Amino acid sequence: MSQETAVHSPECHRLAALLLGGLLLAAPGRAIAAKPATWLTGEKLRNQLDQKAGVTWSGVPLRQALHSFSAAQHVAIMLDRRVDPEQKIELTFDDQPLDAALKLIAQKMKIGVGQIGSTFYFGPEATARRVRTLAALRRDEVLKLPIAERSKFLQQHVWRWDDGVSPRELLAGLATECKTPIDGLDQIPADLWAAGDLPAMNFLERLTLIAAQFDRTFEITADGARVKLVALPESVEISHSYTLPSGVRPREVVTKLKAALPEANVDFGDGKLQVRGRAEDLDFVADLLSGRPAKSTTVTGGKKVYSLTLVKPVGDFIKALGAKFELEVKFDTAAIEAAGISLKQEVRVDVKEVSADDLLQAVLTPAGLTFDRQGKTITVRPAKK
Repeated sequence: MSQETAVHSPECHRLAALLLGGLLLAAPGRAIAAKPATWLTGEKLRNQLDQKAGVTWSGVPLRQALHSFSAAQHVAIMLDRRVDPEQKIELTFDDQPLDAALKLIAQKMKIGVGQIGSTFYFGPEATARRVRTLAALRRDEVLKLPIAERSKFLQQHVWRWDDGVSPRELLAGLATECKTPIDGLDQIPADLWAAGDLPAMNFLERLTLIAAQFDRTFEITADGARVKLVALPESVEISHSYTLPSGVRPREVVTKLKAALPEANVDFGDGKLQVRGRAEDLDFVADLLSGRPAKSTTVTGGKKVYSLTLVKPVGDFIKALGAKFELEVKFDTAAIEAAGISLKQEVRVDVKEVSADDLLQAVLTPAGLTFDRQGKTITVRPAKK
């Protein structure tokens, strides 16, 4: 008999396998949940993505697995209409940060996962890689509209619909709410979707989530009066320029970014850093230049690995990583001072696909430091010479 044995979350270490209806994401068959879901958004969602999660699924239909995982984590998920929701999933992992867990699930089902606003979209890899950038491009275009027209596209609304709704009806509802006609609805084939319950998002994000499932995006007229569905382009990129912080060497930054973001176009000209790539690439660059840990995550063999490029005082750096990995960081201050080591000295770290412990050591080694681990506590001390 197929069964789901457990779903783990930071708040509760087990969730009974009571899959009794509720939200079904882009798949027919159930009514909408009686109560609106409580989804994490903003900073709470970002913090949740660093929390540990795990699953034990054996022969569970994908839509049930995603529903229970979504409910346990309070993280909204939308499954693309082209993915079979009844296919069985066999997957077990534990103690994985939530962002890695989402990638593991997608990897197991041979699909991709992308994020739009506070919603995670599971669908064909090519589409999942583009959805966030598509929404970002449409936002950039809307910001050029007159303020009066701009606001209607950017207002956020909670998004719920009943069982058996067609995507054409959802699009018509968006048009009515935004008071903006959507041309090209005849491009959307007849379809019936199950009930949905998603967190607040704007018109651009909602339309992107629907249109992308039919290989479509959309254009907004220059006056903001109409929207037209159009074919999804083969390549989707967004460009941005950055002023480098004082003391940062342009050539060094360009070299590091090209290594960390091999699919992005990175250059320096006219006194600014120029980057063209996916929205996720631009997020990486923004984190790097602001001094926040800039990381991209690759899931390999069920383990979380990190790629990071950053220059930062070693003391602050190791504290930030300790918080990231939920570790208590202690310093053997007497030994560090006796060794003539300053925790304020800057270290340069440029690593790709290393474990958490290897990343910690990569930060400490240039400063002549190392660490000992006891459970969830690390003690930083001078390295033996």
